Amino acid sequence: MTSLQDPAGALLRLVAGGAAEQELRAVPGTAPDAAEIAVGLRSRLVELEERVRSTDQLIQSLNELSGSGGLDALLRTVVARARRLLLSEVAYFLAFDAVTGRARVRVSDGIMSDAFTRLEVDGATGIAGFIAHTRTPSWTSDYLSDPRYRHTETIDTTTTEEGLRALVGVPVMKNGSVLGVLLASDRRVHDFRHQDVDLLQSLADHAAIIIDNERAHAAHRDDRRELETAVAELRSRESETQQLVDFQDRLFGVLLNGGSLQSLIRLIRQQLGGRVRVEDESGAVVVSAEEDDGGPDDGAEDDDGAGTAAGGRCATRVPLTREGRHLGDLVHVSALPLRLGEAGDRILTRAAATTALVLDGLRGSVSTGLLTASHLVQDLLRDPSGDHAIRIRAALGIDPAELDVVAVVECPATPRHELLVPAHRIAEERGGLAAEIDGQVLLWLRGEEPQAVAAGLHRAFSRALGAPVLVGADDRPVTPETLGAGLARAADTVRSLQALGWADAWALPDDVAPLPALLGRLSADELAAFVERELGPVMAYDRANGTALLTTLLVQQATGSTAQTARTLFVHPNTVHQRLARVEQLLADVRTTPLQQQLALTVRQLRPDTPHSPPARRPRNPEGTP
Repeated sequence: MTSLQDPAGALLRLVAGGAAEQELRAVPGTAPDAAEIAVGLRSRLVELEERVRSTDQLIQSLNELSGSGGLDALLRTVVARARRLLLSEVAYFLAFDAVTGRARVRVSDGIMSDAFTRLEVDGATGIAGFIAHTRTPSWTSDYLSDPRYRHTETIDTTTTEEGLRALVGVPVMKNGSVLGVLLASDRRVHDFRHQDVDLLQSLADHAAIIIDNERAHAAHRDDRRELETAVAELRSRESETQQLVDFQDRLFGVLLNGGSLQSLIRLIRQQLGGRVRVEDESGAVVVSAEEDDGGPDDGAEDDDGAGTAAGGRCATRVPLTREGRHLGDLVHVSALPLRLGEAGDRILTRAAATTALVLDGLRGSVSTGLLTASHLVQDLLRDPSGDHAIRIRAALGIDPAELDVVAVVECPATPRHELLVPAHRIAEERGGLAAEIDGQVLLWLRGEEPQAVAAGLHRAFSRALGAPVLVGADDRPVTPETLGAGLARAADTVRSLQALGWADAWALPDDVAPLPALLGRLSADELAAFVERELGPVMAYDRANGTALLTTLLVQQATGSTAQTARTLFVHPNTVHQRLARVEQLLADVRTTPLQQQLALTVRQLRPDTPHSPPARRPRNPEGTP
């Protein structure tokens, strides 16, 4: 047996004590072969110890990964463990997109540059592309000088900026598909060992399981959400169907009780909220439901008729058709920037069919009523002394003796027959009658104050038609015997407004005096006297001082804009303000009205000695405000 005192025994003691290679070779009397065997034995023991430590760390890493949550958190743990096990300076995971074929850095540990963490490259380039293509691990002692890999400017620049040299990477695969590449790197040139690759591959295999499990969980969550959505949709459809059935029953109830259009749209508003209105084929409002009509008010205001109204509101428009004829539209305006959805659309569709039925019946009765009223009023105008007033009371249920004010309505933007429909409705609401006489729309109404009647008619028609309206009313009490004279005065007032350039206004005969008789009965001298009375101080000031106050006033009245007046006259807006202030001072003692001043300006403008001014006029109301 060999004694531990001989050279061989000394070598064994040194190997067991972890002596370095130099110590083993320095034992005296040791044969060269024995020293080599001792060195190899020592290297093998060191390798086994490292594997034991690495295995322990790997098991610890896998245990930690099993308790982590979230894919990114798990991948960060994998990358951190890879860096620790390989004692590398950097580790990162490149994820591959199967659709685009590109790879990007998803998680990293030890990276210092932002450019590297945002790196996204073609999946076929760099060491990662090489590994993904070959589906095998790969390593290099100096990446930038290694010709095996497909280099790109983006990758090389980013790698240089980060200072990476030695790289090792392994594929992360599941079911034959490359999910990504796990890499470790150092900022110095060196070789990697096979055990480094094995450790990294073990982590990569576990990362593949993590990714696959997360994808399975995500798919399960998506399936569950889809199932929950489907169940919720089925329940919603069941509820919507019941709502539709209940609403249909209420619609039938309105029809059976002889309900009006107003009753229908109130019912729709109670069901859907917002605002509801019925428009005819020209876009004019026939009837609308307001906030005080008994429905939930969501703050919606009138919209512009488009699909999306101002302020984020939404307008839903459903055509009203009857036997192939387009009668108009049913419009719902919501204060919320959301459409009603399928249930609301179905309710509106049912409501539109019922509304079209009622509207068509009303139009038939309106046409008959208008025709009857027109014939009876024409007979009364031809023979005021006859029994036509009695016939009107018998046929229409309206006593002409109780009607006080006659008015004429003109709307150039609306065809005559379309103007008659709201005229009939407005007359009924006010306990009067509407008729068409010689192409003019006449309303004969109750009311002790003609001015209030004219203003009310202007508001009602403006709202119904959505277009500029002219209303002229006689300011004298009208009886069946004086209806003809009152109609003539009201019609003359409308024509006077048109002659003055008004497009949207109401007036009584005195408001436009003396224009109805002016052009037909006044001489040139009388016209000049009228203009002098209204504008004399301004014209005298211009003559005495060589100013252009009258011209400024003409242009201002024509354009309605101080800025436009300044541009037309090539002066500063402050100059226009100063001139208009001077005009106001000069006319302070002149007893006049805005309409009479407008009339004087119109007559003055027609004279050949009047300075040039634009012919365009800005519509104003009879009070003189824009």
